[in-house]
Amino acid sequence: MALSQSQLDLLYGELAPEAWGGPDDSELDDIYALRGGLVGVIRHVWSSRLAVILASPASFQVSGEYGQSTAANIDAIRRRLYELSAYPDSSDTIPPGGGLTMFRAYPLERAGQDR
Repeated sequence: MALSQSQLDLLYGELAPEAWGGPDDSELDDIYALRGGLVGVIRHVWSSRLAVILASPASFQVSGEYGQSTAANIDAIRRRLYELSAYPDSSDTIPPGGGLTMFRAYPLERAGQDR
């Protein structure tokens, strides 16, 4: 089953294939047939991209000339994969990305005890 144009638009918005160099429409169709849903496609593509990034050094520098680090990209992809982990591969409901989980820790105090 071929992906509809609206499904492809959602995938393009999430995956930015023009920036990363793929996958193309037919590859997205094949992954969709394999995984059964848009979440599975997104998880598959981000996992593949993470594997490629991890296969080379996370940073390098030519002294005084050029430096590059992919640490922020690695963290962002891992964070997105974590967000997607709550959804089954067969789901066509894509969770919003970029959520930030914040919490505040409060010290516990017990009244009336000398500890």
